[in-house]
Amino acid sequence: MPPFCEICTRALSTLKFLYMFKLEYIYFSFDRRDATPLLCNCSLHIPRGAMLAIMGLNGMGKTTLLKIMSGTLKPLSGSVHIDGANAKGLSNKTLAKSVSHVPQDFPTDFPFTVFDFVMMGRFVWQRGLFNSREDRDKVHAALQNLKLDHLKDRPISQLSGGERQRTLLARALVQDSRAILLDEPSNHLDIKNKTGILNIIRDQNQKHQKTIIAVMHDFYDVKKYFDQVLFIKDGQIKYYGPVVQGFEKALLKDVFEMDVTEALSFCKSLG
Repeated sequence: MPPFCEICTRALSTLKFLYMFKLEYIYFSFDRRDATPLLCNCSLHIPRGAMLAIMGLNGMGKTTLLKIMSGTLKPLSGSVHIDGANAKGLSNKTLAKSVSHVPQDFPTDFPFTVFDFVMMGRFVWQRGLFNSREDRDKVHAALQNLKLDHLKDRPISQLSGGERQRTLLARALVQDSRAILLDEPSNHLDIKNKTGILNIIRDQNQKHQKTIIAVMHDFYDVKKYFDQVLFIKDGQIKYYGPVVQGFEKALLKDVFEMDVTEALSFCKSLG
């Protein structure tokens, strides 16, 4: 029988990899002299395979929290562990294999076609200078899945807002990371394309065990597609847990600074 200390070490090692993200005492501000930081003393443990929505009023730290989890921003203090490893020691390539980030928008003043832009998501897996058959197949599949195949040769500068959003998601899908972080993924989308994207995101979670974390604003969409919700206000986490318990009137009134009874009633009426 292994010594007790060895058993404990194995148990701790296993526990470490249960979490996709572990944030401890995160403090962040763009200006160290700012008396009101964007994030203050935030701790958060998100397990692998989570389907989590982040909600809150504008300017409360939602996007900042997402960027810290993606490695795009570094906290002024506190620690971030991604897929069991300290984010400080991860190379860009290793980080990209763990996390893909879908921002609200991206610069379009580059001469890339939709196909070329989505192919960039495969860079992390490429060993040579040329795209492999597998790379091309994955890109074509993603374009077809997001109904972008007819736009594959179009410059990204000529896309509509909704087309850009779908192109960003296509790049994240071909990146084939273990977690996908999305900042308002339904932004710029009509109801048909919004439903399609949210279904694809949910399928990535349920069929491929991807960890999904998305900044969201619509109560109905969160209730329908997500298992857990995180509320953030004034740079602090007010609630993190199941959606059902989180959609409690007093808590929502505190987070959103208004009575959201009508919005909740609408959610219930839609089922």
